[in-house]
Amino acid sequence: QNGILETLRGQGLEGSLRDKPIVLASGDSHSYGLLLVEGVLSAMGATVLNAGVDIAPAQLLDFADEKQVSDICVSVHNGQALTYGRQLVELSGSRGRHYRFFMGGKLNGILPGESEPREVDGLLRETGILATNDLAEMVRALAER
Repeated sequence: QNGILETLRGQGLEGSLRDKPIVLASGDSHSYGLLLVEGVLSAMGATVLNAGVDIAPAQLLDFADEKQVSDICVSVHNGQALTYGRQLVELSGSRGRHYRFFMGGKLNGILPGESEPREVDGLLRETGILATNDLAEMVRALAER
């Protein structure tokens, strides 16, 4: 984590998320990515609200609504990135609320008609989700607005 923080500081991003509330969760049972991103966002000044691991999309949006936060970061690992992301976007539309979704981790999945997993970050971006494992890109995007 220290190397990541040095890089972000070198890019002038320290403090760029000062007091910005951000909801963070893991879509599966893996916590390493969740804890790494929490530490990075906190070091950049964000107020991170950790919704925990293995949280369903509807529960995640309920948590964000309860906290009145629209920036939501999700860590995924088990090949469910596209399904999870699409569920978030669909649910947010039915709620009539605007959220900004950010997703990182193992951004792959098995698409219909295919037998091997492939990267789905491009498909996630098409839905409006910033899908990236570049924490500097994520921090810059979170700092906007």
